[in-house]
Amino acid sequence: MKKDIPPNKGRYRDAQFDLMKKIGATFKRQRKQKGMTQAQVIKLDTPDQICSLSTIRRIECGEIMPSTAVFIDLLLSLGTDPIQFACQAYDPDATEFGNQFDAIWDMFFEKRYHEASKKLNQLKANLTWDYCNPYVDQALLLCEAVTIKNIKHEYDKCISILHKALLLTEKTIWPEDSTINCTLIAERIFTLSEYQIINVLATTMYKLGQHNKSIELLNAVHASLLNRNINVEIRKKLMPYNCFNLSTTLYEEGAYQESLDFSEKGIKFCDEAKIFKIYGKLLFNAGYAHKHLKNESHSTAYFKKSRDFFNVQGDYANAEHVEKTVAEEFGITI
Repeated sequence: MKKDIPPNKGRYRDAQFDLMKKIGATFKRQRKQKGMTQAQVIKLDTPDQICSLSTIRRIECGEIMPSTAVFIDLLLSLGTDPIQFACQAYDPDATEFGNQFDAIWDMFFEKRYHEASKKLNQLKANLTWDYCNPYVDQALLLCEAVTIKNIKHEYDKCISILHKALLLTEKTIWPEDSTINCTLIAERIFTLSEYQIINVLATTMYKLGQHNKSIELLNAVHASLLNRNINVEIRKKLMPYNCFNLSTTLYEEGAYQESLDFSEKGIKFCDEAKIFKIYGKLLFNAGYAHKHLKNESHSTAYFKKSRDFFNVQGDYANAEHVEKTVAEEFGITI
């Protein structure tokens, strides 16, 4: 059966019982694979105990659906990424979907938007399943929103799609016919796709001239990634991109010192996480901020590092872009 986007909400209710069984069985299987007891997972008899033994037993038997907060804590205790777990529980083909989704997301980052759009259409055409998966639906809607934003430049439509995507898993921070609640972001979003939705939303709002709201959203995501006990892989993947978005919007606002601070923080996270796709752009942002702060030697050094990094990576277009931008805006030859 081909999947329609957006999905019919009623189908989720119909699949609820089957879903509880799948989640319980998947959780039990992963717990045993990791060699953990139920007591160890719930941190029994400690100040951080997550739930009772009877609760986790009923979860594994598929008798109850725990609250989002409790289940996220259980998955973090198990050392499992929430979105990866959810996809595996919902859909046996989720691993392959995840690989294709990551490939599409890389294309977006490299600004290969038309290629990504074609790949996305192929993925939707080939994806079939017998039950609902809101996490897969959410990822597809996210890709669709990014495509509309960057190819058609229909920013209002992009925001509408992002709204639908977030409602699939988190209704409290952005209810129907309401504005998004930034104060709840740091508490309520958990998965990689939810964080990506907020990041894309923030950059889209900036395009619409809603600069203060955009920066508020990015700061809320930053605080959430920095301060919450979230999955470490999500933090590693998203923090450099969040810092890049913040540094970019802040220097466009003329807040050069704050832009520099986030650029340097993002560079540090890239080094720690061994994530380099955003590295050269963060180096460029740092050079740009230093230049406006009149730190000439630091500025030139960062511009050179950015150019050299892109050349080493074989990304000659971005290396040329750095040289051209620096020469045209600042009259500097590097």
